[in-house]
Amino acid sequence: SSGTRLSGNEQAEKWKIYEKMAEMTKSKKRSKHSKVYANSGGYQYRKLTNFPGAYVDAHGYVIFKDKNEYGKHVTKKHGKNTVTIKGNLNSLEAYVEVDEGAVGEEKSG
Repeated sequence: SSGTRLSGNEQAEKWKIYEKMAEMTKSKKRSKHSKVYANSGGYQYRKLTNFPGAYVDAHGYVIFKDKNEYGKHVTKKHGKNTVTIKGNLNSLEAYVEVDEGAVGEEKSG
């Protein structure tokens, strides 16, 4: 890889996270309020205020379908807009791993 980091938004587009969030809503339409954030260092993420919303890391993502589910995984709030996720993002049950190397390829073994 060239070492260029995709923004949360670019990853969301690539991995169709907005479409997946839209499927969770009654309207089945992409909401302009649904946000996807990449971590801003360590386990810190920008706070989600609208749901569904999602967090991404380099290898996958978690979609939080409502505030209740989100609240279970957020530990500390840092200032107004930053929160910490308990453990690593990929330790959450809802984490979806996106194996970049296996896109369109069968895994052998």
